[in-house]
Amino acid sequence: NDTYIQWTSVAQGNGCAPTFQRLTADGTPQWGPDGIRITQFDFLNHSDGNAIDITPDHDLLACFSTADEVTVAMRLHPDGTYAWGEQGVLLFDGKGGKRAEIIAGKDGSAWALGNDSHNLYLQYITAAGTLNPLITIEAPNDTTISTFGKLVLRDDNSVFLTYEHVYVYQEGSSLSSVVDIHLTGYAKDGTQTVPDFKLMGELNNTGTYSQDVAPDGLGGAYVYINQGDAALQQPFNVRVFHFDADGNSTISDTLGVTVHSTDPAHIYIMPYASVDPVSHDLLITYLQETGSQYEYTVFANRITATGERVWDDGVEVFYNDGNPINKPFIAAFEDGSGFAVTYFKGVDILDPNTTIEAIGMDMNGNVLWQTVLSSSLYMRHLPETISGFHHGQCIIAWANDDDNSNVYAQNFGVDGIIGPTVGIEEIFEDEEEIVNVVSIFNVNGQVMQCNDLNELNTGVYIIQGTTESGKIVNKKIVLTK
Repeated sequence: NDTYIQWTSVAQGNGCAPTFQRLTADGTPQWGPDGIRITQFDFLNHSDGNAIDITPDHDLLACFSTADEVTVAMRLHPDGTYAWGEQGVLLFDGKGGKRAEIIAGKDGSAWALGNDSHNLYLQYITAAGTLNPLITIEAPNDTTISTFGKLVLRDDNSVFLTYEHVYVYQEGSSLSSVVDIHLTGYAKDGTQTVPDFKLMGELNNTGTYSQDVAPDGLGGAYVYINQGDAALQQPFNVRVFHFDADGNSTISDTLGVTVHSTDPAHIYIMPYASVDPVSHDLLITYLQETGSQYEYTVFANRITATGERVWDDGVEVFYNDGNPINKPFIAAFEDGSGFAVTYFKGVDILDPNTTIEAIGMDMNGNVLWQTVLSSSLYMRHLPETISGFHHGQCIIAWANDDDNSNVYAQNFGVDGIIGPTVGIEEIFEDEEEIVNVVSIFNVNGQVMQCNDLNELNTGVYIIQGTTESGKIVNKKIVLTK
């Protein structure tokens, strides 16, 4: 039930180096007060891309680019020791050096992705830290680059890769680009398993561009991008695509489905998505902005694998009365009953200071609760992601943007209550196999609905779960309050 957090800073002399911290369920740091900073390498004075993931046996995987323009992968045990040595594993035959991605395999292995100024590089790392053959995704010509890749693990430990072809050109005084998104797949021996094809057709783009993926829980994934072109009077919007477990596109329109009807008076930006574990629909939050009036509204929408917008133009989550909002995130509840949206709330358009709030909603878009996660008003460095709900709890982290640059984290439950709770899965921590909780019964055989033990009254309960091999495990607990 521990959580890993990564941040970068330039405070200690070797550039914008990554630092890692492990927190217990009650929020206690395990790797000293300052975490484990990577001091073995020099880094540029800005972060050119790094990533982390967690193995099934709870090791931390990290992948980053150094000032020498090489890409390195590391694996840290929960006690902070290096599984692959303090120098880690040099990836891509010394190529790469720009953005980096990593995703954990099912057996302690990993897939790593990187790029240089022209090509993408993909490589499988075994659990022991040895490398399988390098896979190069070459750009089609000298004026187009292959870049911005994302990885989705498949059931057989092979991988899906989505990536862009980007052609950049001068449009008046600014740079514009033509982008498309490709999908392909590879086995760990380097064999291509999914033929490369265009998941998204060509679109013009200016300004910030982002692509991300959200696995759908069925072997496929949703892909979403933020795209627009001011020069062509195409307001920014968020487009969604989906592919199934076999790598087939399930949305017929090659330009995807937008999360909101295009409106010349507004732009739709800062998307972040989660997937409902029951319906496997995409839950996506985004920000509506009226640039000339500085009005900001957080919306959420629900989109099916075939591209249906269940909530039409979305549901309004929060309107800040003309004041700024930043970085909305969304996390689905584990039982399929709803989701939470967090956001940074400003108090004035000229004031960079913010608080952090969260709103819980059901699967019909109705508000369940609203919680202030951090009420102190100061300038925050915005996170790249939140943890999502695990054992009924979600964690958001941020840094304050002053001379101290401290890093903070706060957890909250599906009921909006902040602070540590007792997770049901902790009951099975002494089992040799991972146990997934199926049901909770009282002594009368009635099924109890809850996400953590704090929701149960005093009494005797049977917790029933199944292991990955199909074994049924029962635990009796006695709660006193």
